[in-house]
Amino acid sequence: MGSIVISKSQEEALLKLKKYAEANKLSFADKVDVLTKRKKDVSDRKEHTVLIPLSYKVVYCVEAGSELDEKVGKFYRHLSMSIAKQNKYPNPAVVGMIAAKLGFSVIDGNGNIVEDRNRTDISMFPSKNCMVWQENNAVNVMEELLVDVE
Repeated sequence: MGSIVISKSQEEALLKLKKYAEANKLSFADKVDVLTKRKKDVSDRKEHTVLIPLSYKVVYCVEAGSELDEKVGKFYRHLSMSIAKQNKYPNPAVVGMIAAKLGFSVIDGNGNIVEDRNRTDISMFPSKNCMVWQENNAVNVMEELLVDVE
């Protein structure tokens, strides 16, 4: 899937998702509860998910990476974006655009930080402060919060 059009209502849903995730940070204990099946995976929680037509699923949370991270107040933005087709992944430009709307830093093709988070050109990718990986049918982006979101 190569392109995406985000309606006003979807834009509002992404903003609501961002605000919810930032107000309801996941502790390291929450992550352990997910791994031990005591709690639902974040991708199965509607409050952490936005569906965008043409089969995109956006999952976003703010989480502690470890107990030590949590103790010192270090949290990470975590975006997981997938499409409904088996063995297919969202286009990197689309992931970059959604990541920017959720507050991630993004860079252009020359390595410059993009201040305008509404840009949609295909050179947008997460910044060097991000980790990006593929898992199942999803592209995951994780970035340390440099400033507390509260």
